Amino acid sequence: MPAFSRAGEGGISRKNKSSIVSLPIILKKKVNFAKIKKEGKEELAQWTETKVLTMLSFEDEVLNGLIVNMFDECSETGEAVDGTKFYEQLLPFLEKENTETFMSELWQLVTNLDEETGVPKQFIEAREAQKRKREEKADQFRKSREDLDRRRDARRGRDRDRRSQHGYNNERGGSSGGGGGGGGKFPGRRRFDSREPKRELPYDR
Repeated sequence: MPAFSRAGEGGISRKNKSSIVSLPIILKKKVNFAKIKKEGKEELAQWTETKVLTMLSFEDEVLNGLIVNMFDECSETGEAVDGTKFYEQLLPFLEKENTETFMSELWQLVTNLDEETGVPKQFIEAREAQKRKREEKADQFRKSREDLDRRRDARRGRDRDRRSQHGYNNERGGSSGGGGGGGGKFPGRRRFDSREPKRELPYDR
């Protein structure tokens, strides 16, 4: 039995029937689900699961399966359909407010397909936005890495210059100390020579 028929077995209350009269305008647009290719159907199924989980706060595998089956049945017929039948089948599960929100967003997706890929344009745009975001992050990381490398190289260069200058100063200090009256650490100090004659001090007399 088709998914449309199974979902309708439980019946629709008078309250829900009256709400069908005033459907969102976008649901009047007809969609040929046969134009939605495999990749697009898979993404629609993922979108459906996420949306149902957000609305109900729990995962409803039966409802998810019902919606996917409706996609498949519409694809098999190859006929363009509006959103009325979908709306009727989902109303007992989601109630009016959630059904209108779900169907409006779903029909925004399926009425704006990329002709070449058969994927909703919104999915393609979302992927491209994510790709740009990843590329921007990678570019920022690359620039930060290059900046870090430049600062590291500059620091190493300064360290080499300091070591070279320190060695040059040591060499100058050692060479200048050799001719200044005895050299060594104290170039200005006179070295004691034991061979010099001892001076006679006054108290030695």
